[in-house]
Amino acid sequence: FPVTILPVPLLDRFDTAIEVEFPTEERLREIIRSRIGEFSTLEALSQFVYEVRRAIKTGQVFSPFGIRSTLKFARKLKKNEFDPWTCAALSFANMTDEVSRSVIKGLVSRVFGA
Repeated sequence: FPVTILPVPLLDRFDTAIEVEFPTEERLREIIRSRIGEFSTLEALSQFVYEVRRAIKTGQVFSPFGIRSTLKFARKLKKNEFDPWTCAALSFANMTDEVSRSVIKGLVSRVFGA
């Protein structure tokens, strides 16, 4: 995962680190349902998120991708104003490098059939 290194003087102020694991796929769907509601592409969205998370772990994608980005992506998908790739680009893929965008675009195509 991409890591932001804070300046040493700032790090010295804190003696505790809190690590939060990304939720399971089922818990992720619960979070999305509770904030956005049910929609037809929820299962595909969940699969896509975990494909992106896997690509981040293996170093194929460098992206600031978390719950906030997932919810933003879900809102755009639910509105159905754009195709899945455009929703991804507007939600988080525009913050990545060209190689990561290409991988993400391939995942969108494979998972959503778009």
